[in-house]
Amino acid sequence: MISIDGQDVVALYVLLRKHEMELDSRTGALYERLERRLHDRLSIEQMENIETIYEQGTELFE
Repeated sequence: MISIDGQDVVALYVLLRKHEMELDSRTGALYERLERRLHDRLSIEQMENIETIYEQGTELFE
């Protein structure tokens, strides 16, 4: 198995979110798991702006 850090999780989540309508069942399930984990760790405001935060290169996890 592989391990990815918080910023990589955000990058993967943003990518999957952009293609949400195209996801098959396996990648859709991965997207939902990532979303739940991010909701547990980030504020509502951060989740609402996650794409902008990611594009600006802001670290969400330190």
